[in-house]
Amino acid sequence: MSTCEQIGFIVKKNLLVSLRNKEFLIESILPIVVAGMLSLKAQLQAIQQLMPLLYSIALTSTQRSMLIKLVEEKSKRYKELQKIMGMNEKAYTIGWILTGYIRIGISVIIFELCWLIFNAIFNINWDEEFHVSFSNMLWPYILFAYAAMNQNFLLSSLFNEVKIAGEMQSFLQIAFTFFIYFSFVENVANKVAFYIIMTIISPQCGIAFSYISSMNSEIGADLTKLNLFPTTTISDTYPTSLAGLQQAIQFVVYFIIFIYFEQVIPNEYGIAKHPLFFLNISSNKKRIKIQDKQNNVFLQLNENDTESSSAMYNEDIKMTSPPSIIIKNLLKKFGDLNAVDNISLHLYESQIFCLLGHNGAGKTTAISLLTGMIQKTSGQVSMYGMNLDTQLETIRKSLGLCTQKDCLYNDLTVIEHLEFISGIKGRLNKDEIIQILQKTELLEEQNKKILELSGGSKRKLSLAMSLVGDSKIIFLDEPTSGMDAYSRRAIWNILERIREDKRTIILTTHHLDEAELLANRIGIMSKGQLLAVGSSDFIKRKFGEGYNLKLSFDNNNLRNQIYDKVNEMIPNCFLETQHSNENKLVFNIPFASKGKLGNLFYNLESLNVKIGLEMKTLEDAFVKIGLEDEKIHLNYVRKSEIKQVKQSMGIIAENDEDTNNLIENEDFHSLPIIQEFTEEKELNQNIPECLKNDPQYKLSSQIYAIFLRRYYTVTRTSTNYFSIIIPMLTFILGMTTVAGVDFDEILKNVFPEMDHNNLEEAVEFFKISLLSSCSVLAFCFNATVYITQPVLEKETYLKQALIGMGCRTFPYWVGTLIFDYLIYLCFVALFYIISAILNLEIAFKYLGAGLSCYILFGFSYILFAYLMGFLFKSLENALKLYSMFCFFVNFCVPFILIAFIDFFYQKFTSAIAEQLIYIFQVLFVLVSPFYAFFEACTFLADNFQKIYDLNLYTTPQLIQRTYAFQLVLLAQIIFQVIVLYLIESKSLILPTVINEGQQKLNENLEQEIIDERIRIEKGNISDPIICKNLEKEYIKDKPTLQKLTFGVKQGEIFGIIGPNGAGKSTLINVFTGINTPTQGVALINGAEPKQRNQEIMQHVGICPQFDCIWENLTPIEHLQLFGRIKGLNGNDLKQAVDYFIKTMQLDLFVKTKAGQLSGGNKRKLCVADALIGGSDITFFDEPSTGVDPISRRFLFNTLQRNIQLRNCSAIMTTHTIEEAESLSQRIGILIAGQFKCLGTPQYLRQKYSKGYQISVKFNNVDEHQVQDIVNSIQQEFPTINRLDDKRVGFMTFSINDLSFSFYKTFQYFERQIQNGIIEDFQINESSLEQIFIHFSRIQQEINEQEGVIFD
Repeated sequence: MSTCEQIGFIVKKNLLVSLRNKEFLIESILPIVVAGMLSLKAQLQAIQQLMPLLYSIALTSTQRSMLIKLVEEKSKRYKELQKIMGMNEKAYTIGWILTGYIRIGISVIIFELCWLIFNAIFNINWDEEFHVSFSNMLWPYILFAYAAMNQNFLLSSLFNEVKIAGEMQSFLQIAFTFFIYFSFVENVANKVAFYIIMTIISPQCGIAFSYISSMNSEIGADLTKLNLFPTTTISDTYPTSLAGLQQAIQFVVYFIIFIYFEQVIPNEYGIAKHPLFFLNISSNKKRIKIQDKQNNVFLQLNENDTESSSAMYNEDIKMTSPPSIIIKNLLKKFGDLNAVDNISLHLYESQIFCLLGHNGAGKTTAISLLTGMIQKTSGQVSMYGMNLDTQLETIRKSLGLCTQKDCLYNDLTVIEHLEFISGIKGRLNKDEIIQILQKTELLEEQNKKILELSGGSKRKLSLAMSLVGDSKIIFLDEPTSGMDAYSRRAIWNILERIREDKRTIILTTHHLDEAELLANRIGIMSKGQLLAVGSSDFIKRKFGEGYNLKLSFDNNNLRNQIYDKVNEMIPNCFLETQHSNENKLVFNIPFASKGKLGNLFYNLESLNVKIGLEMKTLEDAFVKIGLEDEKIHLNYVRKSEIKQVKQSMGIIAENDEDTNNLIENEDFHSLPIIQEFTEEKELNQNIPECLKNDPQYKLSSQIYAIFLRRYYTVTRTSTNYFSIIIPMLTFILGMTTVAGVDFDEILKNVFPEMDHNNLEEAVEFFKISLLSSCSVLAFCFNATVYITQPVLEKETYLKQALIGMGCRTFPYWVGTLIFDYLIYLCFVALFYIISAILNLEIAFKYLGAGLSCYILFGFSYILFAYLMGFLFKSLENALKLYSMFCFFVNFCVPFILIAFIDFFYQKFTSAIAEQLIYIFQVLFVLVSPFYAFFEACTFLADNFQKIYDLNLYTTPQLIQRTYAFQLVLLAQIIFQVIVLYLIESKSLILPTVINEGQQKLNENLEQEIIDERIRIEKGNISDPIICKNLEKEYIKDKPTLQKLTFGVKQGEIFGIIGPNGAGKSTLINVFTGINTPTQGVALINGAEPKQRNQEIMQHVGICPQFDCIWENLTPIEHLQLFGRIKGLNGNDLKQAVDYFIKTMQLDLFVKTKAGQLSGGNKRKLCVADALIGGSDITFFDEPSTGVDPISRRFLFNTLQRNIQLRNCSAIMTTHTIEEAESLSQRIGILIAGQFKCLGTPQYLRQKYSKGYQISVKFNNVDEHQVQDIVNSIQQEFPTINRLDDKRVGFMTFSINDLSFSFYKTFQYFERQIQNGIIEDFQINESSLEQIFIHFSRIQQEINEQEGVIFD
């Protein structure tokens, strides 16, 4: 694949994305607006002196867009993925450079053409305006456009965060342009060094000077063409030709620096070169020597190496084919830490190898080494006979990666993604792409854009992208992350199909059942080393604790008798508390005790007990490895967590001498953390009294909580400092210009005959206009500070969580406004402080009127940002567009439109044109705070008639008094408050329609669902949570919820399971007040969960599926925030926070920002947020999402204990049956907005889990012997059925026979083991998992039929 072809694919992809997301259209607006303003400058006297600045920033939207795109490519890891998949670094860079050049070229053409067209329309004589030709102005501008684009490329190499990059671009390309006004100072204007230095800092300054030097200095008596700049001096000192030459030089210099920085500045991934690499002063020579030495070893490695693994525990498996990947003594050091510590391993084709490891084990580093993203310290890696050190580029053409987060372009289709990846690999094969689309079940969606795909289809596409281009080595990073059970199985089926395609697949996952089912071999890493490598069965036997014995019974009175019987006959068994309940006991049976089970089963069957026996899962073994691995090295908090998990698993919590010594040591009690980690009794005895009281609403408490959350997020977010400081510097530059320029002398030279008083009026007008322009520009680029919080909290649903847990909208907006207004007042204070320092008398001459303008504008300006926040769906778009929207749409467009009408008014003295001017003036003054503020400041001197008489202002003006504009600003504030109130009211207060409905309900319901409906409809029930005939439609005639009726009893956890699209989150949103039902009612304590009924919402706690956290707040600050929302303060608040920090075991993280917590600790914090303040009704949406196995088991325990604290009623949604069974008293399976079944876990098992499943593991035998085993089993059990089992060496059977005897079946298979026919077996009741999969398939079919996307 040539570099040129890769460049072509990059450019094509970039331009296609820009075309489809309408970036070309958006970017063309600014050049057109500026072109219009330049042509109508005679009508824009108030901002006429801004024309050079506008000329320099006409292309800013294109430049800013390219900068943000490039930084996004890094921050969202598009660049990383494409490099791993074979993209050449040179091709990638050149492709983006060419994209930028094409886009900036289009913008230049639009700008210049529009300028010529507008000049023709408005009859502008070029020679009257400029003393140089159009072509002599054009070529420097073209060079400037490309120099500025290279400047943006340079900036992109310095930043990895979009917001910081955008703010820095604004500062360098806009704020620095204010230096052009220093040319008013004579001693500066005649120094060529001044222009050269300013242009070096900012090419925008250079092109602005070029514009000034091209202007005619002769103005005659026509003040509408007044040019205060020393045009002649600038033209003589820094002519247009010199400006163009310097732009050409900077074009080259910026390009060279950009290429250099791309080589030497490392990103999170990637290998940076030595700063003096161009002089060959680097570690290359040393590396070459190492490689030469390694290459000799490498030949031996490929030719003579036998199976080897550095794992402490390695299963010896005979392979029929040579290894496709050989890893030998792989080492990566970070300082003194061996992140990967001398790993050796062989991987094989047509196999899936699953790499597991707890956080910090070295798994991610190992994958990064194998993909070439980071440089290894030592060791050898061979992939299909190629050396990773010397043939990385070739290897990458055969390498595919499916990342944990989808790296997809929303505006490209499925097939375009596959063609792009195939193209950069140089293996674009249409037939192969069609085959992969078929294998990944995407053939029918190949022409859909990413925005039209469901979450499952996006994962399939990410998987397909890793396969195209004849990829032989596939890395799959959490391929089923965030998917429901049915969608996960669809991915599993795809992986089973591609396993046979002669590919080597490396899989990482948090779903241990996934690893158990798919992986041929599993590797477990610990502390940078391989701890174990082998099959799932090998790992379970090596690290597992034996078998799970599950005993189910209908008669609760038998519980103690069964418990005693098991302990009597199997003395060394242990009860697993987490999975046991009133009707089920789960025991851990050691491997050595399996032979004693026969007699136990005989006794249990006489008690009519249902029995299940299965080897403990891979997750159990993995958890045990983690517990042992972390026991010594982790903190006391984690040790307590480990102890609880061990108890819940039935593992002996042996005394740890080190731990005991620590606890007995006096120094331990002096540690600055809460001391009792494992004593639950003390926790229960020390429950704060305030948590037993009902939550209360306190206005001051909520305002203070919201104010603090705003304070923390602003002060701890580094990008906000750029948003504040950069506009401040713009402010200062503009003020310094006004203070440093002698306008009196300039105007006296221009108008020697002007009366002294008139001269003073003119000077004041120009100073005020320039200061007002400077202020507006600064505030426009500071506006993102005020819009980010509302947009972020809307996008991440943090606001909905606050409202849902009792926060009123009034304190929400007031608390936010108070802090934001304090930030704004800092700008106002800075203005007057700098004015005093610079002795800027004009700022204090009209102090009262000016200050009142600032005060009123501040409220209108901030409230306007809040309202605009409702229009943006993502923070990314707000950061991109809002500043430009404020300046060009809210400030420049009013001037252009009025100037356009004024042109015809001046030419024809039309009364209609005059009336139109008045109408638009009033309209824009009412709508735009920026325009109203500018106009108010312009007329501070209250001398409009004088200015008009002097021809300094010629446009008719309806409102001519500052106080009138101040009244308008006040009216804006009132109007904005009303609109904000109406928006919030509309979103939270909608009439509930109680209607039996015309739509026919599918009455084919199970009896338990009908019984529940009858119970609810009878009334006279005390359930805290009631749902009656609830319907919700997002799309007409396609209800997400269908006449749902159920209740949740006091103290009950009601588990709702269902696939994507079933309506789980919609139901939670209705109960938490985020959504309103289309029909029916949802009641919390007898009232509807609407925001105006906050007495009810005050009692609600919410743990959403997403992490409901502010990344820059600590756990204590989160709990204080939600505690204050619930009415806690003072000592009550402190006690409650201490209690939840202790019970959730977050002691060592009290000063850690929430964004830096592990996934498990984030979920603990979310649960604590939901429970603090005495919440009686709680909603948990996927509470264990993304939590590692140890933390997940701990979370279940603590969640149950804290719900019992106030006897809460709770609804919990989940994707997994196991989670629902562990936590819930009742379970409902929700499909297509209706319950398909509902009841206790025991009831559902009895009704739906018919018969038993028997899993048999056999020795290495041929197909004929396998058939003999099957025939023998079928002869013994005539009604048995063999199921499809894709695991190597396993077969699974299903039996549903009323005469089935667990005892006899167990004895039969034990004899088979003793005779050496089979190796092991498991017998278990059929689970609810299969019925759930069946229902999920129905939901998937409904989604596909209706074309509804659920992500």
